Amino acid sequence: MALTMLALVRQDVWSITPAPRSTETTQGETTQVQHYTKLPTRDQHIRLLVLWPCSANTDPIKCSLAIARSDTTAEYEALSYAWGKASDTRTIWIGAKSYDVTQNLFMALQELRSRDGRPRILWVDAVCIYQRDNEERTAQVQMMTAIYQNAKRVILWVGPGSKTTPYLQITYQFWKQESVDDAGKLAESSVFGHAKIHPQANEAVQSMLSREWFGRAWVMQEVILARDAVKRCGGFQEDWKTFCAFLCDYRSYYRNDSRGLIRRTMPQGDDDNTRMTEAMSKEFETLRWINLPFSVAVIDAARSAGHEISLLDLLGYAGLQRATDPRDKIYAIMGLLSDKQRALLPPLITTPRLWKCTQLSQPASY
Repeated sequence: MALTMLALVRQDVWSITPAPRSTETTQGETTQVQHYTKLPTRDQHIRLLVLWPCSANTDPIKCSLAIARSDTTAEYEALSYAWGKASDTRTIWIGAKSYDVTQNLFMALQELRSRDGRPRILWVDAVCIYQRDNEERTAQVQMMTAIYQNAKRVILWVGPGSKTTPYLQITYQFWKQESVDDAGKLAESSVFGHAKIHPQANEAVQSMLSREWFGRAWVMQEVILARDAVKRCGGFQEDWKTFCAFLCDYRSYYRNDSRGLIRRTMPQGDDDNTRMTEAMSKEFETLRWINLPFSVAVIDAARSAGHEISLLDLLGYAGLQRATDPRDKIYAIMGLLSDKQRALLPPLITTPRLWKCTQLSQPASY
C-alpha cells in the first residue's frame, strides 16, 4: 500500500454525535463538545477511516482516522449506504473515544471488518466529514465526484440480510447460470417465472428493491462514478454491474407481469374502482425502485459511449429518488455532468429555485 500504515493510524481527537449526511440536518442535536483536527487548507484533503479487524463479530468496533490528500494513492474503499433513523444509534470506538453512529452504519462496519488481521481503509461521509463545519462540509461535498472516482472500490451497503435474502441469492445464481448457458447473453425475463424458481423469489427481489438504499438520490452518482462497485447485503456480496443486469431483466418481467395482475384484479361490471386503485398503487411502489438499476444502466452506457446527458434528462432519471433537502436532487447528479456542462450552471442557486427545477423535472418513463 502506497500510503504507509504509520501515516494512516495518525489519529485526530474524537468525541462526536451522529452527524447529518451532506446538506441534511438533524433535530435535537446535543451540545456535546466536538473535537476535529482541521483539514489542511492547501491542496485538497480528506479523512480516511481505518477499520481495525476483529476476531469475533461481537467484538467492539474499533477505528482510527487519518488525513490524506484527495488524490492519494492509498487504496481506500468508499461506502454507499442509507442513513437510517438518526435516533437509532449504536456506539463504535475511534481511538479511545466513543462515537455514536446510526444502526445501519454500525451493521455495515460490523460486517465489513476483516478477520485476517488486516485493517480496512474506508471513506464514510458521516464520519470522515465534520458535518457541523459548514465550510468543510460544502468543500467535501464538492469533492464527492473525485472521492468516489478515486476509490479502488465502492461498497454498496443495502443493509443486513433478511429471511428472504437466501431466496434472492438462489434466484440470482439461477439467473446467472441461465445467462451463461445462453451463450453469455442475458437470460430471458421468463427466467423469473421458471418452475425451478422458488415461489418466494419474486417476493425476495421486491423486498430487496424496497430497501431505503435504492431510493437515495446520491446512489446514482456513487454507483456510476465507481471504478469497481460491489453490492453488499449482510454477508452476501455481488458485482454491481452483473446484479444491475439481473434487476433490469427482472424489471422487464415484472412490468409485463404486473400489468396482467392489475387487469386480473380490476373489478368487472361495476363502478367500484377501489381494487384497481389499490393494485396500481402497490405495483407503482415496487416499480419506482426498479427504475434505479434501469436508469443507472442507461446513463452508464451513454457515458461509456462518450455522450453527454443533459441536466434535465438526469433530473428525469433521478426524479423518483428521494432527498430530504431538495438541493440534493441537484448535487447528487452534478458529478455526472461534463466540465463544459457544469461551467454553464450559475455558481449560486437558491433552494426555492432548485426545488422548482426539481419539481419541473419529469420521472423517466417505465
